[in-house]
Amino acid sequence: MFFTQFAISYGQILYQENFIDDNFVDTEGWQVYNAPKSIGECNETKLFGGYEVFGNNTMITKLISLPPHYAIMITVEFWKMDSWDDEYFYIYVDQQLIFSKMYGSSATNPNLCGSRTGQVWREEISQISVTQNHNFKSLFILMTSNLKGKQDEWWGIRHFKLYIYECPPGCQICTSEDSAILCQIWVIQYQSLLNVDIDQFQIEGWIILEGEQSIYSCSFNYILHYFSYSYIKRIGQK
Repeated sequence: MFFTQFAISYGQILYQENFIDDNFVDTEGWQVYNAPKSIGECNETKLFGGYEVFGNNTMITKLISLPPHYAIMITVEFWKMDSWDDEYFYIYVDQQLIFSKMYGSSATNPNLCGSRTGQVWREEISQISVTQNHNFKSLFILMTSNLKGKQDEWWGIRHFKLYIYECPPGCQICTSEDSAILCQIWVIQYQSLLNVDIDQFQIEGWIILEGEQSIYSCSFNYILHYFSYSYIKRIGQK
């Protein structure tokens, strides 16, 4: 498994990649369900899945922790093997479907592995790329299919890559239009009423009209208190 960060373009980095060459020996952090094993091959190419490995009801999942970001891009090489009858391969992110494609028979695709008879017993290799807005601290990926056949329909993947579009330094959450200075402004505003020492906790320029001017603590957080009918404003603001 390869886990690092490379600059691709402004704001985008390659955050994680799996099954890049033929040297992988395990699932590299992926969970496999309803499959006899996790690693196979097709036409002497090593796959996560593969012929007689990933088929009917197989699901693969991975949970990945992420730094602050506003979007992701997933790329993966998908291998369809043998007799798919207009059936679908799916990719979900955080339980939301982000990719689906129907695969069927083809007389022009090569016969790389599995059954060697009949025009429907052919393979297809496709490059999948999906970009999605995303800002959660973790990412849950699920890949599966709606295959019905148990002996003649298989699939696998290689070259999985996850790119993230990072937030500017100092931002804990952002959009594609945010800048580092904008995040710093919000951090300063957020911290204006935070202090761990109640003796140093001040009103800091706020004026309370028609309310009780006091400071109290709640679960170790110090709060500037005012009644529900109070009017509170900041000096220099209308």
